[in-house]
Amino acid sequence: MENINEFNYPAKLMFQADDQWCYGREPLLRRMKDGSLVASIYSGGPYEPHIDNKVLFIRSEDNGNTWSKPIVLFSHPRRAVMPTEIFTYGENPILFFSTFLPEHNYREISSFNSLSDDNGRSWSNPVQVNGCGSYAVREGMVLEDGTWLFPVHWMEVREGWNWDENNKSSITKKWMYCSGVIRTNNKGKEFQKYGYIHLPDYRYHLWEPACVALTGQHLVMLMRAEGTGWLYRSDSYDAGLSWTAPEQTEIPNPASKFCLKKVGDTILLINNFNNLHDSNKGFVNRNHMEIWASKDNLLSFYKKTAICQREACIFYPHGFIENDILYLAVENGVSHYFLTIPVDDLI
Repeated sequence: MENINEFNYPAKLMFQADDQWCYGREPLLRRMKDGSLVASIYSGGPYEPHIDNKVLFIRSEDNGNTWSKPIVLFSHPRRAVMPTEIFTYGENPILFFSTFLPEHNYREISSFNSLSDDNGRSWSNPVQVNGCGSYAVREGMVLEDGTWLFPVHWMEVREGWNWDENNKSSITKKWMYCSGVIRTNNKGKEFQKYGYIHLPDYRYHLWEPACVALTGQHLVMLMRAEGTGWLYRSDSYDAGLSWTAPEQTEIPNPASKFCLKKVGDTILLINNFNNLHDSNKGFVNRNHMEIWASKDNLLSFYKKTAICQREACIFYPHGFIENDILYLAVENGVSHYFLTIPVDDLI
């Protein structure tokens, strides 16, 4: 809990690793219709990926001031399980998660979803929905015409199909992450995939994508690009049906998740703005978390707000904007924190 004083805005502890849960990753934060806040957490086993990885779930009934102890929401006896999105724009919230065999390093993910009709207190039996069974489903959005759109990524086995002992690393040209989107115009009953975003020579992974609508049918996707030190970008001018070839941006990123939010005509990018890399020191380069604001379609940024001390090792942001407040969850692999930040401070 020593990092609580490193934040520039009020922060509360959501989750703390202990003897039972020795780490926690990737909190997904959402508001339920009854006013409670919920978050899923990726944990279980001594590390990830591991066969004991599972979906934990926590709740706050007092707007984030205190949080419940984690419960196991989904686990599998023979596969790791990782939550990737909680979508709350439909009649019932939908939790998306992926299962995989850890020894394959995410190369054969299989995605499921589950619905809740009681504000996340119970969930339906997981199913694979047509069109989204083999992609990691990321944070969704609703387009102007009511279509739901979710950025996705998947790994292609381009060499070494037998996945032998010499091919264990997922950071290799032999298995490359690619990105795209899935869309549904019938509220999740069926999905169709669009886009095949990758570099021509497959030299870098393009994954953990995030999308935001700019104007009309113009969407932008930013992607984590492993080993480059920068985010990559692709644009769609037809509401996600087709995408431009990816290009490197001038936005630094240390191979870590980020998120995009829109407030009026302003786009907010929450990111670790640091591209110093030291592969021998774990998460040390995932610092410099700030929120940058843009009014020109992410071509430049007119305001930069640090949410914590620049050197604080805080990463993997996720949240939502409600009543001019940004509700944000972040983590450091051991502790998860909940922050509330006035939007006026950011724009």
